[in-house]
Order: sequence, then C-alpha cells, then structure tokens
Amino acid sequence: MTEKEEKLRKFVDQYDIAVPQDRVEQELRLIRQDIMHRMRYEAMAGGRNYPFPAIELEKQKNELLQAAVFEVKSELVLKDLITKHGFTATREELEAEAAAMAERQNTTIEIIKRFFGEDLKMLESDVLKNKAREWIYAQME
Repeated sequence: MTEKEEKLRKFVDQYDIAVPQDRVEQELRLIRQDIMHRMRYEAMAGGRNYPFPAIELEKQKNELLQAAVFEVKSELVLKDLITKHGFTATREELEAEAAAMAERQNTTIEIIKRFFGEDLKMLESDVLKNKAREWIYAQME
C-alpha cells in the first residue's frame, strides 16, 4: 500500500459518516462476483484450479467485508467533502484529465472526447474526487 493509500484509508476510517448496510451488501456481492469470475478465468486459462470457490471466498469473508465497507464509505466521504468544500472542475482541469487519460490509454484526446462527450462533463466526477483526495492527503500530513 502506498503512503497516499494509507492516508486515504486512515482518513476514511476516522470519518464520521453513516454507511448504509444495503450498499455494503451490494458491494460485497459485486466483489464476490468479481473474484468468482477471476477464479473461473484463471482455471480456464490453465492457471490454478479452484474446485470449491465458495469455500475459498468463505476463507476471505472478513477481508472482503472490510473491502466492501471501505469502498462504500470512501465514496460517501469523497462526495461529502466535495459538497462541504464546494470543489469544482474547470474546463482546463477537464481537458488536462482527458489528456492524461489519453496518454495512459495510449490514445488521442479526440477518442476520449467521443467517449466522454465533447464537453468532458462525464470526467467531472473523477476530477472532483481527485481534488477531494488531494485535500485529504494535505490534511494527513
């Protein structure tokens, strides 16, 4: 885990916000489905075979529950911080994020704009969450 990930985890763990149990259960189902899919794919690809995947998942029950709680809570914390601090995304920031994404994906900004829309409005949530994360990292110094 990187230093930033540790800071984020610590901040989220300490943040006082209600975490709806139904959202945690939904996230846990998604995590379990993803792991089951990965197990099947690995076996089909000639890797490790999992004859009893449900037992494998049961062994990881506590870790998976903690992961689900963190995923749900971190989303809620970021959204709460965005609202409380009034973070906004400028056109320049959206363009910069699109350029960075294009570079990471080894594609062009034009293709990114075709996917996210010419105004890049669909990238706004990512930019705002990044601002909230950067705010968290600064607080945890």
